[in-house]
Amino acid sequence: MSAPRISCVDSGQALLGEGPYWDAGRGVLWWVDIRRGRLKRHMPQANRNESWPIADMLTCAIPLPGAATLIAATRRELVTIALGAPPQLQPPIATLCEFPGNIRFNDAKLDPGGRLWIGTMDDAEQDTCGRWFRYDPASGARTEIAAGFGITNGPAFDPANNHVYLTDSAIRRIYRGTFSRSTAAAILPPGAISNPIRVSPTE
Repeated sequence: MSAPRISCVDSGQALLGEGPYWDAGRGVLWWVDIRRGRLKRHMPQANRNESWPIADMLTCAIPLPGAATLIAATRRELVTIALGAPPQLQPPIATLCEFPGNIRFNDAKLDPGGRLWIGTMDDAEQDTCGRWFRYDPASGARTEIAAGFGITNGPAFDPANNHVYLTDSAIRRIYRGTFSRSTAAAILPPGAISNPIRVSPTE
């Protein structure tokens, strides 16, 4: 197997670039500049990059299956972005929780059933008050999954859809929970985190 080839696809500077999401249906890469509130798109076939101002802060943007829409988060609200020329921010669809002090949304992903898993964090990165929530765009149902995180990042699901992985970047630790695609249940009750996988600070 040949070594992976790593190259820069967008040299435009971002204050806080995060949330890369490969949109296989459109053949493009979405990502955000959180601090500048910009939505970014890389089109490899055309070798072109685009960027649009969306809000004062944009923490994630993920395509909704079968729709010309992204589900996204501003500082404290879940929103949708209608894909057009240019993309347009739509009215808020949900506020999942109270946001005392500097708390804001951060990273997110859709699970295999189309539900959004999204984290909150202290914007000053001082307190471990970050929480994970699950939101179902179809029903509006919302559930708190876990608490006690410093910086919520990297929700991911294994290929067999048996486990969910949640990251606390503040302490360089990944947590694994048992996942059920049919019920979206995870063995990660509020206030308790199970199965830590320690990642070395040098990795």
